[in-house]
Amino acid sequence: MKLAVFTDIHGNYEALSTIINHVNKNNYDHVIFLGDMIGLGVDSDLCLKLIKKNNIKFLIGNHEYYYIKGIENIESLDKSRLDHEIWVSNNIKTSINDLKDYKYELTINNIKFTFLHFFMNDNEDYPYEHLSILRNNKYKEIFDKIDSDYIFYGHLHDDRYDEINNKKYYGLNSSGCVKDDKTFYYEINVSNDVKVKKVYLKFDRKKLVSKLLSTEFPDKKKILNDCYGIK
Repeated sequence: MKLAVFTDIHGNYEALSTIINHVNKNNYDHVIFLGDMIGLGVDSDLCLKLIKKNNIKFLIGNHEYYYIKGIENIESLDKSRLDHEIWVSNNIKTSINDLKDYKYELTINNIKFTFLHFFMNDNEDYPYEHLSILRNNKYKEIFDKIDSDYIFYGHLHDDRYDEINNKKYYGLNSSGCVKDDKTFYYEINVSNDVKVKKVYLKFDRKKLVSKLLSTEFPDKKKILNDCYGIK
């Protein structure tokens, strides 16, 4: 069985359309998106429309959570982040209130797989653990609570691999916040064993950059630099 997984598109329509075109031609049994289709980029609504047209499992990321819960009800955002999320919310016309799942589980050949945007807590204001857990050993306890053989998560915007008590954890990089003309998804091949590889694809970065530079949005300078490598 063959799976395709990707995460954190963040309004990069050019990257998303490239990924979807490729996976649709390669006969995957499951295609799973780990959240954060919206925010940071300029085409959140176009991305939502495109992914909803395709048979892709869509998990709730923190940016979708902000939108579904209502920006005015999120107390943890600083002023610049809040202004940006309000701008994103005002530019979304496609409903995502039908999204329900924070986690997706599959069992293939007696191997259990868990997919999620990031590790969860019981905080009603913001139900995701903070990335700071990865800076100390706290993450080991949190990770180990998941009863699965292979765990795939996003949110980190970087690649990471951990193995704890024979369970394998793959942190997947953002497929939308990229600093060159390559996007990617992750292919998981499951037979007697499990093989994971990163599939790189070239996309139209010039078109993306043109849109980013010609659109005004809150926190633009920082987002351009941090997410897309544009000075």
